[in-house]
Amino acid sequence: PREVERETFQNTTVESRLRVEYSQFQMSQTLALGVRAGVNRMRRFEGGPGSTGSDFDMKLYGGTWERALRFGSMNAAVFAENLIHVTDRLSVTPGIRFEYLRSTADGYTEVDSKFAPRTFAYPLAGVGAEYSITSSTAIYGNMSQAYRPILYASLTPFGSTLRVDENLRTARGYNVDLGWRGTAGGVLKFDVGAFYLSYRARIGTKSVGNIVGRFLGTANIVDSR
Repeated sequence: PREVERETFQNTTVESRLRVEYSQFQMSQTLALGVRAGVNRMRRFEGGPGSTGSDFDMKLYGGTWERALRFGSMNAAVFAENLIHVTDRLSVTPGIRFEYLRSTADGYTEVDSKFAPRTFAYPLAGVGAEYSITSSTAIYGNMSQAYRPILYASLTPFGSTLRVDENLRTARGYNVDLGWRGTAGGVLKFDVGAFYLSYRARIGTKSVGNIVGRFLGTANIVDSR
């Protein structure tokens, strides 16, 4: 018999943005505001006993699914970003974003798992600046925060010997970059830069032990740079 697998998805997202032009320091400034909301649903069914015939058939025969899961997530975010011209050469762009996530899962797999809803809320900040050296070249710099939420795969043991750290936390980090860009002779465009990336509390698998013995565990294992 064939093995039947079936997945379905439903995604709904609404996003709205507003740009406001105003004057300050006797120069034009730009404020950007936005809001986003999304609801996502996924159904995953695996390991169903299928047919043995020559025709394509997604029905089940003589049994049910080995794994049946229903996922749901809700995401909401608001942001504000302001392009400020301090002088005719210098501009600064601060920004802030607030993210809200709620994830749910229910159903069953071949391994006992807990599917408690998880909720995350993150404020994220960033700032950028640019200074025009000449009419065709400028130096710039940016700093922004980021995160990577805990995925369902990290919370679900893929075997009887795998353990998930109860204190598993979301990976966080930030990126900083500096550069010089512009045009030369009206023909050549260039951009020379350097960056630093920090990726903290990265999730992975490591070997851990207790009085019973050694086994694999999913945990926050490393800070990457």
